[in-house]
Amino acid sequence: MDRFFVIHYNELGLKKGNRDYFENALCANINAVLQNCGVERAKRISGRILLPLSSGADVSEIKKRLGRVFGIAYFGEAWASPQAVANLEVNAWGLMEGYPFKSFRIDARRGDKTFPHTSVEINQRVGAYVKERSGARVDLENAEMTCWIEIVEKYALIYVERLPGPGGLPVGTSGKVGGYRLACRRLENDQAGLYAGVRTLSQFSLYEQRISGKGETDRAVVI
Repeated sequence: MDRFFVIHYNELGLKKGNRDYFENALCANINAVLQNCGVERAKRISGRILLPLSSGADVSEIKKRLGRVFGIAYFGEAWASPQAVANLEVNAWGLMEGYPFKSFRIDARRGDKTFPHTSVEINQRVGAYVKERSGARVDLENAEMTCWIEIVEKYALIYVERLPGPGGLPVGTSGKVGGYRLACRRLENDQAGLYAGVRTLSQFSLYEQRISGKGETDRAVVI
């Protein structure tokens, strides 16, 4: 199976108007820090970043360096599998059987919502396969072993270790964030002032109508 690092982030997805900017910045920082580690260029795919590994990739060094890249929430070394559920069953068990565990859970996610099986169906099918062969019990809350499965475009990515990153935002984007937030605050203040003006004008118009005893007045605009 082909190997990848699948990389997730949190805060970037919240900046919808600047999402491309932040994702591209994170990819650039990852590419810069992983020079000479035996990886191909990082690429964006279905709300995550995919990092293809060459056969001679220095996995241990890659893990150390990714763990220091701001903007990364967590990452894992993943293996690609055909997307058919029968293949997911076999390949997930192939990764898990090398570890001792008495309880486990399958955590499937669909980055591609056109995939014909739901995440729950994948969890049930793969979980039943692993349980039959391992004798371990399923524990959704405190499992000793978790197997993650991610369906993204043409890939099914499977991994059994997830490592934390430092989180935050990518290096070099703080100025963009500050300007973006300041612009949002100014827009909110302008809108609040506009709405306050509309309410005041409306109230004044009603007051004028009540004094004159008429349904309309030429001294105020009724909104």
